[in-house]
Amino acid sequence: MSFEMRPLTPDDEGRVLQVVADLYRAHPDLVGFQWPPESLRAEFRSTEGWGIFDGGRLMSFILYRVTPVAWEISVVASHPDSWKRGLTRSLMGHLIVVKPADRELWLEVHDENTRAWRLYESLGFKRMGIRSNYYPNGGTAWLYTLR
Repeated sequence: MSFEMRPLTPDDEGRVLQVVADLYRAHPDLVGFQWPPESLRAEFRSTEGWGIFDGGRLMSFILYRVTPVAWEISVVASHPDSWKRGLTRSLMGHLIVVKPADRELWLEVHDENTRAWRLYESLGFKRMGIRSNYYPNGGTAWLYTLR
């Protein structure tokens, strides 16, 4: 397989929606991942993003919002066929490198999403706060930053 990493374009909206739909089908019990299609569509249209593609197929993506002090990551997702291939780690590493030096990266993750927060911590993200009862299931969001 030959992977290509590139910025997402408006033409990738359907691919982003498909990755998340396939993710929900394969893992309906995902903890803290709440992106109904209309919400995801609105998020895609109001953010920047990067993706990893295999041919024309989107395998993994990150959406983030640019603010004066940070790039706030709102969605990180990988197609279930690409899990455990290091694609999310590659995308996160790329974002760390390309963000301006004077900006932080921010994200939040469900405290029970062990796989995600272990990845973020291994990349140098530090837990900076919590939001109790943040998720619909009553779960806690852990807030992370990387300077």
